[in-house]
Amino acid sequence: MSAAPIDVLVVGAGPVGLTASILLSRLGVSHQVVETRHGLHSAPQAHVVSPRTMEILTRACGVDDSALRAVATPFGQIPVVRWVETLIGREHGNFSLVTQDRVEKMFATTPCPPANISQHRLEPVLLAAALDAGGTVRFGHEWESSTAANNVTSTVLSHETGKRSEITSRYVLACDGASSPVRRHAGITMEGQAMVEMFTSIHLVGDLRPALGERPGLLFWCIGGPTRAWFVVHDIERECVMMHPSDPDAPPITDAIARQLVRSAVGTDLDVEIASIAPWRMSSQVATTYRSGRTMLAGDAAHRFPPTGGIGMNTGIADVHNLCWKLADVLAGRSDDQLLDTYDVERRPVATTNAEQSLSNHLKMVEVEDAVAVGSGVAEAIARQEEHFDMTGLDIGFRYNSAAVIDDGIATAHDSGFNPVTDVIATTSPGHRLSHAAVIVDGEIMSSIDLARADDFVLLIAPGSTVWNGCGIPAIEVIGADETWATIRGTDDSGAILLRPDGHVAWRAATAPADPAETVRRALAATRRAADQFTRQPE
Repeated sequence: MSAAPIDVLVVGAGPVGLTASILLSRLGVSHQVVETRHGLHSAPQAHVVSPRTMEILTRACGVDDSALRAVATPFGQIPVVRWVETLIGREHGNFSLVTQDRVEKMFATTPCPPANISQHRLEPVLLAAALDAGGTVRFGHEWESSTAANNVTSTVLSHETGKRSEITSRYVLACDGASSPVRRHAGITMEGQAMVEMFTSIHLVGDLRPALGERPGLLFWCIGGPTRAWFVVHDIERECVMMHPSDPDAPPITDAIARQLVRSAVGTDLDVEIASIAPWRMSSQVATTYRSGRTMLAGDAAHRFPPTGGIGMNTGIADVHNLCWKLADVLAGRSDDQLLDTYDVERRPVATTNAEQSLSNHLKMVEVEDAVAVGSGVAEAIARQEEHFDMTGLDIGFRYNSAAVIDDGIATAHDSGFNPVTDVIATTSPGHRLSHAAVIVDGEIMSSIDLARADDFVLLIAPGSTVWNGCGIPAIEVIGADETWATIRGTDDSGAILLRPDGHVAWRAATAPADPAETVRRALAATRRAADQFTRQPE
């Protein structure tokens, strides 16, 4: 392993670490990825890939959308969530994941619909993209410790040779999972519930069609029958995972016991192989800080969510999307080091909200079990699970509030029925991800989310506007392909929107100020310094 200094050492080659590698390569940041495992995950684990994650992977990372869709669960297998006594038994009720209203809302919010991609199928796509982008991933290399001064020197153990070596980097990015050795070494603690409930995950390989028949679905909750469990059907013809509540003080579940549990929950013998049995602890925790000197946390190293809602991996990928452009800017000398402090300020509140909502989703599921137990109100209890299965607002609608965002003081209005968990406000308000709208640039129709440049800030202006000449950053003339852009842009034809590399709005001017170019330069400088307050000139 090379002893030459690199910019960033990424610890962990899960979806978050691999996404970080792709982004860093595309930004020209030298880095290595080390992973203690000897290969990629072989069990499904996470599976929900949200719209915002699809935006990040296909836009910012350049991953081919068709490559992602090719490994996704076929759409016809996933439209429904079901509550049943057993897989072959009586159905208490179901929740449709796909409705006309929900589809229309989604495509009004993003050009990137979600996908159900099991983690062990997503990771090979991301690894190939990381290697194609020029990244280096070293499996079987365990990060052990580090010392920091002007740089960070990490000690890494090769499992193959048994030898230790040192890697010197400017920064360390911990994407090494919920038990994160890097986080523990840095002395960063977690806040929240360390133990919500204990489960055993039983990975089943085989054809589920004999059990499910004409009743496909993504999730099956087995309640009111002989065994309480839930099934995540990753591919009806190939595999699923059964989650069974466990006693943390009981001995581990053996293969024989697992087979009995599976038979009881299914309702009959099923010709499947038990590929793995793994206990896991459901937690709802967020790190007290995402930064300790030159060490940063992302993904499960920074936050642990209940899986109800499926936003843990998605939150982690959004973490590194927020961080990597900031690392590149600081390493290139374009921004001050305190810009990196905004990573914690911006992302930790998002994780806290997501952790709380995921826990709420888990606890609210008890309402369905209670209704089944008393024999009434089941349909109403299932209908109240809307936030569990539609978290578009949390995925896309959050707002950053930090020194890397300049608030324009204009409140973003929403109607009285607005739900921040499920709904997204169409806006260009600073701090928000630039809302999706069909726009025309140089005669080409595209989504407004494609206006962001991963390696630089850009200024969005009206066609023919010359008042912003000389501002020192790329300017894009944008016109709406329909009325949406004019409705949401929040400026007149003389105004402008300053867009960050991560697609979030840094600043906007509703109308041109007295000295437009100088105002933009000061706004950009204030954002990159992330320290001094931007002083607004009279407009």
